[in-house]
Amino acid sequence: MAGDRAPSIIGGSIVMENAMIGSTLRAVAYHAVPKSSESSFSRQLDYFAKHYIPLDAEGFARFLDQGSCEVSGMRRKYGHSAGKAKISNKQASMQCKPGLIISFDDGLMEHYEIAAPLLEARGMRGWFFVTSTLPGLAPKFQEGFCASHEISLHKKTAHLGKAQHSFVSSHVAMSWNEILDLAKRGHVIGCHTAHHVRMRPTLDTAILFDEIVEAKKELEKHLGYPVNAFAWVGGESDTYRADALQLLCDAGFSWIFTTQSSLFRVGEDARAIHRTVLEPDLPFSLFLAKISGLSDLAHCRRRRASLNAMRL
Repeated sequence: MAGDRAPSIIGGSIVMENAMIGSTLRAVAYHAVPKSSESSFSRQLDYFAKHYIPLDAEGFARFLDQGSCEVSGMRRKYGHSAGKAKISNKQASMQCKPGLIISFDDGLMEHYEIAAPLLEARGMRGWFFVTSTLPGLAPKFQEGFCASHEISLHKKTAHLGKAQHSFVSSHVAMSWNEILDLAKRGHVIGCHTAHHVRMRPTLDTAILFDEIVEAKKELEKHLGYPVNAFAWVGGESDTYRADALQLLCDAGFSWIFTTQSSLFRVGEDARAIHRTVLEPDLPFSLFLAKISGLSDLAHCRRRRASLNAMRL
């Protein structure tokens, strides 16, 4: 069937691209992961597991420092069988598999209940960017917080037009205990500001400090170790600022993620790791198109404007 051949065709384009430009990585970002999308999301994860080398924090650090990946190393590390461990840059190109970072923004409960178990079943680990104020709120206040801070929690059914919660539990956000449990299970915890704030030019610098420095301190207080990964809120070009980037670096963030969709190559600036935004219930053909370069092309102009705004 043509639909069954599509993954191998797209996978072939990834192979060719990787062989031409050396070691590369694709970072992707999800937001809501509703229970209704579990089957579709599982198919996406199966594709990633077959065609990419998923990286946790240790694997990404090695990718940056040595230009090497660990073939199925994460799966072996977390209890899955694997073959050869480390490979060189040249061997990585021959293996024809780029690296992969799978990330989730906002710190929602469905990330804990749905996304993390599906990842773990495949020997993979996710990067969870948490809005640091949300876990400490009483459950009855969480939905209101999300509504007033542009965190989407609802899906609309096509045939009924009614809004439905995308989360499973009675509370919207993960608690600190659940976030800490994810960290203990090998997932990466990053910062997504304190209040899910877009850092537009009109935002006061005092607020920047709270959203970056204080948010980092709050995460580290509960986790008990340094947090060095950060994801900007929003994808508009005016939500990136040079002074905010400088504050991020001064605070100790060394891995900084955007949503401007592009492959990341060994030797590039880790202060601008561009993620491809995906939805777990995308039609599979569109999912393949987005991760194979369509989203990169669509974001070209916006990506350039964002880099200029950050003075990179």
